[in-house]
Amino acid sequence: GGGGDKRAALRASMKQLLQAKAGAAAGGDSAPARRGVRGGVAASTDAAVAAAAASAKDGFAPSASSATGKSGSTSASPSGASSACGDGDEDPWPEVRLGATLLGLEDGRERAAELQRRGNFDDTVRMWAKLLYIARRISPALPADTFSSLAKDRCEVLSLLEYWEHSEAACDAALGEAALGAADAAHVLLWRARARAEGPQRRLEAAGSDVQEALSRVSGVDPGYIEDEAKELLARLEELREQLAAQHPPALRPQPQEQRERHDQRPVAPARAVGPTTAEATVAAAVARATS
Repeated sequence: GGGGDKRAALRASMKQLLQAKAGAAAGGDSAPARRGVRGGVAASTDAAVAAAAASAKDGFAPSASSATGKSGSTSASPSGASSACGDGDEDPWPEVRLGATLLGLEDGRERAAELQRRGNFDDTVRMWAKLLYIARRISPALPADTFSSLAKDRCEVLSLLEYWEHSEAACDAALGEAALGAADAAHVLLWRARARAEGPQRRLEAAGSDVQEALSRVSGVDPGYIEDEAKELLARLEELREQLAAQHPPALRPQPQEQRERHDQRPVAPARAVGPTTAEATVAAAVARATS
């Protein structure tokens, strides 16, 4: 549907921005920018320093990594995934003064968008953590749909920026405390699945479980592009499985005779992984199970 076309176009745009940044900065970071980006990415050191000066003029100081033109690793957390969620009592960015009000949240969202536009991705992550920190402390409490929208948007940003550890932690928090609708919950599950698969620990089985859970959340309704995203992710999981298998030569794996001697059981045939050619059938089977 229209949502699927929008997300496909968004992913294509992210790849173009990623290529542009990689070409502009030798040895630079590879994190892409998110929707709403108006222009190029601040990749060079001079551009990053200029952005740092502008940030200070706006009333908040960027982190040291942004000031030196390093926007952080796409696979490692710049300040720790748990602290970046703003879940605890510690303010993830105390130097930034934002009021615990709706106006303060709007101000923070604008700052996050500007930081991302400049290519200061570490600080973008910190600002979103600050937003959730404030959202949890506004009194009276935010309406459930407002909080859920904020939590979901943050998950999407971190996924598109490819900060996988932050992304997984943010998705955990959103699924645990936000009143997400079926489709929104499915999206968050798919973002968490991608973070688990692409992150340093390569948690492929957990990622596969998230995909199945996402499909079950939209059973009985028209899943539309959610099924398409699930198929794409299942194909990616198979690709990652093949890469991991290639890192372990067959000679190092137990042979059937060795398995019989060690475990006194018949050799277990290797499970056939789901690949790009069978992803569609797998998704259909999951939907059928959920609706039966």
